[in-house]
Amino acid sequence: MIKAKYIYAACFCLMAANVCAGNKTCAQKKAEIESRIAIAENYGRTMKVHGLKKALSKLEKNCTDEELLQKHQNKIKDKENDVRKAEAELAEAKASGKEHKIVKKQNKLAEQKRELEKAVSGN
Repeated sequence: MIKAKYIYAACFCLMAANVCAGNKTCAQKKAEIESRIAIAENYGRTMKVHGLKKALSKLEKNCTDEELLQKHQNKIKDKENDVRKAEAELAEAKASGKEHKIVKKQNKLAEQKRELEKAVSGN
């Protein structure tokens, strides 16, 4: 039982490391699903195992590292566009001179920049 706890802890640490690294490859995603299958099997969660095996099969058929990279780059471009839009809205608010609108648009711009940083880091 103690051995199983260490295995679970190691699996969760590996999954967390993959998420933090951003830009997961297909091999990393496959390893993550396989470790989740092992955990679900140890707990006797047959429906969870079935669902994860289905996801693994789908991943093996459809996943390419190039596609994952392209999706990541598209997400970054979308977030960059959101930042540009928020900057334009802030400029309009400043032109209006209304302090409450300026503060609101500054907050929106800060949020959009945080989302962009998150997308760039891969989280």
